[in-house]
Amino acid sequence: MCLSLTFIDPFFGTLPSPRDFYVEITPEIYCFSIGVCIIFSDRRNPLKGIKMGSIEDSQHRWVTETILLVEDDSSARKVTKLMLEKLGYSVIEAVDGEDALKKFHANKDRIQLVILDVIMPHGSSKPVYDKMLVIRSDIKAIFISGYTEEILKKTGMIEEGLHFLAKPFLTAELASKVREVLAT
Repeated sequence: MCLSLTFIDPFFGTLPSPRDFYVEITPEIYCFSIGVCIIFSDRRNPLKGIKMGSIEDSQHRWVTETILLVEDDSSARKVTKLMLEKLGYSVIEAVDGEDALKKFHANKDRIQLVILDVIMPHGSSKPVYDKMLVIRSDIKAIFISGYTEEILKKTGMIEEGLHFLAKPFLTAELASKVREVLAT
């Protein structure tokens, strides 16, 4: 895995806003949705003690669900997988709709939830999800996109009643949406 990081000294530059947080790797390393990672020493971390999208570990400590993550952008897929694994989920990755259908078919009895990027090469995720429903009618899904839910509904990319989460999202937002959908 190759990871490209931009390091900044937060005391000589502007920190991204707390809303820009994408994932907290450790208490000292924060990676932002704008492509910047900041590493703080414990004594100089101005964010220490501030809850930025953190969740109560006890809520998600004993999860056993498996999630199929369908995301064509490798960086977004890796970060989202890291978030889900941090929450205790098993994750199967797929790079596009065709790969997702193959992996879903091979693991249909293990997968409780599918997270699909709405817009992927060779079409949208809704037809892929429809094919999954034919294989297993009770499969649950969350659709994710950098576009707003309203725009996606107006263009017909997603329908009313489907679960949606806008990118970028915090780990806490992802955790909440996953638990909400799995509980339905």
